[in-house]
Amino acid sequence: DFVPALNALGIVYLVEGDLTAAIRNHNRAVSLEADNEIAHYNLALAHQRLGQGDRAIAHGQAATRLEPGNPHPWLALALAYRSVGDLNQARSAYRQALTLDRRYGQPTYLNHLDRAGFSPDQIAAIAILAKASL
Repeated sequence: DFVPALNALGIVYLVEGDLTAAIRNHNRAVSLEADNEIAHYNLALAHQRLGQGDRAIAHGQAATRLEPGNPHPWLALALAYRSVGDLNQARSAYRQALTLDRRYGQPTYLNHLDRAGFSPDQIAAIAILAKASL
């Protein structure tokens, strides 16, 4: 029941592709600390990968509310909106990330997103969204 440990475990599971374990650990972290931006952000990524767009959006919105100055939650939210077919909201969230860090307009810069928990498919989707948003 130590939130930093649950977050760390959740991230390891997310990166390893064990999305069920990632969600379990991050949900426990949120149950202990509702305003846990790390857990909400990673839950948005995990749920998006599982095709659970509405859950991904809810967690993405929470992450952007809790950490509005970090572009990564905005990118996760953009992916979540894209996964449910809401391209206007997806582009809007992507543009917010771009406002926070102009480097997200450079395709080669997106490659570092793997270090932020994004899967290769999610990075490719962000690249497509970037082209559609500029």
